[in-house]
Amino acid sequence: MHPSRCSNCGEDTLLERVVPFVVHHNGLSRTIGDRQTHCGTCDNISYIGAQMSDHDIAVAASIREIDGLLPPAELRRIREKYRLKQADMEQILGTGAKTWTRWERGKITQTKPVDMLIRLLDRNPSLMLGLVRERGIVNQAVEDTYFRMQSGYKLTLNNSQESQNQDKNISFSSTYGMQVSAATPSRIRLPEVVNA
Repeated sequence: MHPSRCSNCGEDTLLERVVPFVVHHNGLSRTIGDRQTHCGTCDNISYIGAQMSDHDIAVAASIREIDGLLPPAELRRIREKYRLKQADMEQILGTGAKTWTRWERGKITQTKPVDMLIRLLDRNPSLMLGLVRERGIVNQAVEDTYFRMQSGYKLTLNNSQESQNQDKNISFSSTYGMQVSAATPSRIRLPEVVNA
């Protein structure tokens, strides 16, 4: 709920408006439409409710554009490609809690060096797997995703819910349409990936 009176002068002459706001960064600038609350009596400008969040997101998007950084949708795509949680990405990159979440929401920008590392992780599944293992993140989905990406095969495990010792049916379908199926005991794990 928006206040009806100005916090500066107490008058009830508040009006929401969108004005040009210039973002200056690294010698370049971008103009955004800035939604704010203006007092017609004292000219006080406030950000009320979602206005501040909208302002932060628009400024961060401008900085991201100027620096050529990955946008939030790409960050999310990369994380989901490896079926990782946001907290996993923070652990992999060694950032603070909720940092990746803020990047994905567009509230703040990642640094250029971190952006370069994220791009490398996107293109290099073995690097991602190595960092996941080094950081002690237990996530079988990453292992499965790595195997699928490296082999060009789609891996589907059909587990019986009766017992861990039941057989699993493993189906592979290659990018060329060849189908292979096999039953294998659940005690068998995929081979460990060895870094060269």
